[in-house]
Amino acid sequence: MTVEVDGGPTRTVVVNFSLTGSITVRDNGAVADDAFQVILDGKVVGQTTVGGTNEFSVRNLQPGTHTLTVIAVVAPDNIGTYEVSVRNGLTFSGGGTVRSGRLPQGGATTFNVLVP
Repeated sequence: MTVEVDGGPTRTVVVNFSLTGSITVRDNGAVADDAFQVILDGKVVGQTTVGGTNEFSVRNLQPGTHTLTVIAVVAPDNIGTYEVSVRNGLTFSGGGTVRSGRLPQGGATTFNVLVP
């Protein structure tokens, strides 16, 4: 961005914006028996407890599109039922802040997450 300060010469100022967002992943099946690994842009953010809900804070996100991957690491019946929600300014590509579905044990799904 270029600015003029007090009528003087113009200067170029580099402004970096970053965001801290939140990703919540939970087992949303009838039986709380699944666990999921959460990966953002190729880096492991964390893993849920079996049958649990875990919130992961992600910092220093630059504006743009980021890749969120969820892997079913524990699914005793080979059906990992998940719900993923994003908050604090994050949204999924195509709109909305919640996605859910089913994965086989070891299966993965990927979402595009938008940072304003």
